Parts: sequence; structure tokens; C-alpha cells
Amino acid sequence: MKQAIPDTLQISQWWSEVNALALSDPEFRIMKIVDTAADGRIVAYARWRLPAGVRSMTVDAGGW
Repeated sequence: MKQAIPDTLQISQWWSEVNALALSDPEFRIMKIVDTAADGRIVAYARWRLPAGVRSMTVDAGGW
């Protein structure tokens, strides 16, 4: 992965900005999977934009 997306200051800043925008946008969901059996490190990450039909639905208790 680091060959495709190098670990540079510019890339790090870009990731921070993109994720900050997604966190403040109700059309996006960010999911993080951690390894609780080990040290709680992040093992997977996803940022999804909800499909148009779901975006208009009310979200309650974490579900649609």
C-alpha cells in the first residue's frame, strides 16, 4: 500500500482533511475495525458514502 500511497507529510495532511470532511458529512460513514485480542490496533478502515436512497432515510440507534 505504501508504494501506491507513500507515507509523506502531504499525504498525511490530505487524509486528515478528507476524513474530517467525511466525519462532518451525514452522507458518509466511517468504520474502524480493531484487534481486541492483541493491542487494539486498527486492522481495517472504511469510509463509505451512503447510497442516495439511504441518505434520505432517518438514522436512529445506529441503523436504518
